[in-house]
Amino acid sequence: MTCPAAPFLIIDAADPARVDAARMLMIEYRDSISTSLASQNFDAEMAGLPGRYAAPSGCILLAVTPQDGPVGCIAMREIDAGPLGRTCEMKRLYVKPSHRRFGVGRAMCRELIGRARSVGYAAMRLDTDRAMTPAVTLYRSLGFAPIPRYNDDPIPDTLYFELALVPAVG
Repeated sequence: MTCPAAPFLIIDAADPARVDAARMLMIEYRDSISTSLASQNFDAEMAGLPGRYAAPSGCILLAVTPQDGPVGCIAMREIDAGPLGRTCEMKRLYVKPSHRRFGVGRAMCRELIGRARSVGYAAMRLDTDRAMTPAVTLYRSLGFAPIPRYNDDPIPDTLYFELALVPAVG
């Protein structure tokens, strides 16, 4: 199988055109899933991008290829501190179906985790639907561990994960 995603770069969505590209990918993500994101105020979030994902406490990243342009996105925002300290949340990971299984999602997650560490977060959290088996497998392989519910997501099959970003003391 030829890798349509090679080569790809991970870049900041730091200007209006890139934010628009991220918005389009996030909308594509929303349209690809069976659950509603209305409880997350998705439409308002899209209208206000970058919003809570703005630097310095957040970011939006794009995976881009020379031939296809933006093929994936991921975002980070600060949330209430958890037991480990200052905490961020990974949101809106999406890779176009044609570019999946080539490491794009993993590379975006690793870059986001590095950004979170560099900003000084102690932990990163995320939630995902139990049915998104490839995503759950990816998160576990990156060291995310199951945690109790940390938000008001109304979907009963939501799974919650956390990754410690600072070494344990002791």
